[in-house]
Amino acid sequence: MCSKFKVIGLIVTVFLLLVFLFNFAYGNPLLEVIPEKVIGVLELKDTELIESLSELDLAGFSPGGKGSSELQDYRMTREEIKEELGFDVLDPLFLENIFSGGAILSCLGVSVGGVPEVLLALSPSDSHAFTKFVGAIEVKKDLEEEVSSYKGIDIISIILPKEADLEPLKSISYAFLGGTLVIGGNLSPVKKAIEVFQGESNSLLENLEYKEQKVKTSKKVEPSSFFFCLFGQKLHQVLDELVEVVEEEELIKTLKDSRDSLEDMGTISGVGGYQEKQFKTYMIAQIAEKYVGLLKETDISNLQSLSMFPKNTFFYLGGILPLTWEEIKEDYISEDLQLDLEKNVKQVQEKSGVDIEKTIYSWPAKEFSLGFFDTSAIFPKAGIIVGYSSEGKLIQNLYPALENFAPMMGGTLVDNQYEGINYKSLPNPMFPLGYGIVGDRFVLSSGIANIIDAQKGDMTTLDKLEAIKYMLSFPKVFSLLYIDMNSVSEIVGRFMQMSIPEIPEGAEETEGAKRKESLDAILEGLNSLENILFWAGFEENYSYAWFEINYK
Repeated sequence: MCSKFKVIGLIVTVFLLLVFLFNFAYGNPLLEVIPEKVIGVLELKDTELIESLSELDLAGFSPGGKGSSELQDYRMTREEIKEELGFDVLDPLFLENIFSGGAILSCLGVSVGGVPEVLLALSPSDSHAFTKFVGAIEVKKDLEEEVSSYKGIDIISIILPKEADLEPLKSISYAFLGGTLVIGGNLSPVKKAIEVFQGESNSLLENLEYKEQKVKTSKKVEPSSFFFCLFGQKLHQVLDELVEVVEEEELIKTLKDSRDSLEDMGTISGVGGYQEKQFKTYMIAQIAEKYVGLLKETDISNLQSLSMFPKNTFFYLGGILPLTWEEIKEDYISEDLQLDLEKNVKQVQEKSGVDIEKTIYSWPAKEFSLGFFDTSAIFPKAGIIVGYSSEGKLIQNLYPALENFAPMMGGTLVDNQYEGINYKSLPNPMFPLGYGIVGDRFVLSSGIANIIDAQKGDMTTLDKLEAIKYMLSFPKVFSLLYIDMNSVSEIVGRFMQMSIPEIPEGAEETEGAKRKESLDAILEGLNSLENILFWAGFEENYSYAWFEINYK
């Protein structure tokens, strides 16, 4: 990998690590240099020294051996990064200096070449620290800079190496606007910030919709670490304008597809932050009128799988299916998108020999859910529970495909019965499968007897868990995810013991020992988590979603 290109990757990596460590502050003065009309904004503020970054191995764990992947290039310690860049970019004092006033990352538009115009605003406590950082990298990497002036303000552009192949991004430019540092790709974003700074155009502080979104979400997570806002219609407008001016056919098609997919997209915003033993994010999205009536009619009682999976289910992903595939095609998918879908489905059918639309799309309705449960054996049990529009369609369209699949699993389907329910099973010592109709749901599972017991009330079910009841207490929930990290840690630890031998004394510096050390660190991180929750619902005239990571 080109060393000049690698430096760009390192800088981006460092910034992404920082993004999750800032606290949001309302009335952020950095907004005064961000243009009013933007596509998206991520607003953050610092709360404490970021000392932990100085101890991070940026790449974490790379499973391959030496030279097996370019990921090896990123397995770098703080000292190695310092050597590579010519500057200790992970020095806690430097980081606190640069990000002391927080950060705002915004997308102002999209260039004719299809590259987002990104603007980063910072408020370093000492501007010399940043210029020293830039100077060290320029010397180390033999980079050149150009100085230009716009409306009486100097803009410094770091010229990117041609071999980095980053066209049409030719430089990274920055300027100091009073106590604020603005950084952008090429000159355009920085010039726009200067115009705002000098009062020639409005700032984001004048954007009423941005303020409304902030007010609507602010009280949901307190204290908060960040706020983001994406203006869907603004993005649609920008893409629509680009379609008219670009000349490359492939890029035109990509832009058209992206534009069409955003036609009904409204503004999306969210807030998140760390609380005691919890990371929480709340998001809302404006939805088109044609979806409002549909979501108002969603009925959580259709999610019967919650009372069919046993309580020891450690992974559950489920959602309501308010429409059949035929209804979706008729009323909710554009002709262009239908053509693309048909093309992709045809390719899959040619390779698999399975009629996807008939076998998979024609019958599901009401709900779809996936669960993993019972960690007592080497492999946990798995199950899929799906509602159906017609039992006849289900049996006629899906069952023949399952019967054809059986020989590929090395067995023959046999008829079985349990608790008065008929089902077909595929005996397999490692992963036995069974499928049939339980109640009014289709079930495919390696533990179908457990699901039958749960459905009949002979086992405690997933809906009795406090975490599930907590998520369902919110308005009009139509989709949710639950992961019990205690069971995940147990499974990961079990397979780690099976796959990694004990390291003999005196072999601590070998590649195998380092790999085990990395895996142990991953397991330790997993053991610190209690559960991961995600749920989405409908309220007033918008959809909402919550995401929580709960720690022990």
